[in-house]
Amino acid sequence: MKEMDKHREGQIIPDVELSPGIKSTIVLVIHPSLRHLSIKNRWYKNEFTGDDAEIELLKDAYNRT
Repeated sequence: MKEMDKHREGQIIPDVELSPGIKSTIVLVIHPSLRHLSIKNRWYKNEFTGDDAEIELLKDAYNRT
């Protein structure tokens, strides 16, 4: 996760075809069981960190659909 945040690759993957004619946007978020260990390292767009990073990530993914 930390490495993906660093390179900003794969945080949001739009237009993933799950089945013929069914597309979705995939968002990389921290699994709840690891959240307490990992959230402090989460960042997005060089301005959001922690919980705010994941909130902004989800907002951006939602606005792309």
